[in-house]
Amino acid sequence: IIETIVNEKILEAYDVITVETSLLEAQEMGAVGLFEEKYGDKVRIIKIDDYSQELCGGTHVKNTSNIGLFEITSEIGIAAGVRRIEAITGSAVYEYLNQMESEIEEISNILKTNKENLLDKAKSLTEDLKEKDREIESLKGKMATNIADDILSSKIMVDDIALITYKVSDLDMNSLRNLGDEVRNRLGSGVVVLASVVKDKISFVTMVTKDLNAGGISAGNIIKEVAKATGGSGGGRPDMAQAGGKDASKIEEALNMVPELIRGMRK
Repeated sequence: IIETIVNEKILEAYDVITVETSLLEAQEMGAVGLFEEKYGDKVRIIKIDDYSQELCGGTHVKNTSNIGLFEITSEIGIAAGVRRIEAITGSAVYEYLNQMESEIEEISNILKTNKENLLDKAKSLTEDLKEKDREIESLKGKMATNIADDILSSKIMVDDIALITYKVSDLDMNSLRNLGDEVRNRLGSGVVVLASVVKDKISFVTMVTKDLNAGGISAGNIIKEVAKATGGSGGGRPDMAQAGGKDASKIEEALNMVPELIRGMRK
């Protein structure tokens, strides 16, 4: 909007008028200025028709049309409620737009489309990528379900409590939770602690069936200690908790802690 307004005023070719007056009169006229700054008795007002009048001691064009074109190149926040605009004018805008045109042409060639259809092509590709991501996550979920049998076969008994601890590869947190749900539901009663490593990122999920919650076994308390052993942190509810870790070499050691953690929680 700012860019549009400025270019409109440039095209309207207003004369830029300089008026010298007293600071008091400038304030009474409504001139814009940084009045916390120190001004002398005489100040200079720059007027652009009835649209703008400001206190300024800088250099100015004689007519707004001298500016040619105005293009905002960046806009950032520099303080609470204060934004800074960086812009170019005149021939610099022409060079900038030429560069943008060249880049648009190159992108169109890469995407095998023309400039007129570039936006539609970009939207289509974005939707295609989202769909592929959904398919990948779905396949990961199916793969996770398929390995549930192997995971269930690793069950051990901690006194009279069924426990499964298992490390898998390349499952994100969402898929790991789905796998944990699958294993817990098929286990019936017990504790499930799963770990996964994706590109050096460690994820843990702990599931505890509600019948064991009543006996003091908490997924949240288990996950805190397991994650801590790998340099991570996390937490959650008594029946489900998740966490992240840092040191993948400590995963086996962390999982081996779980039997004693369970024994220490029993009421």
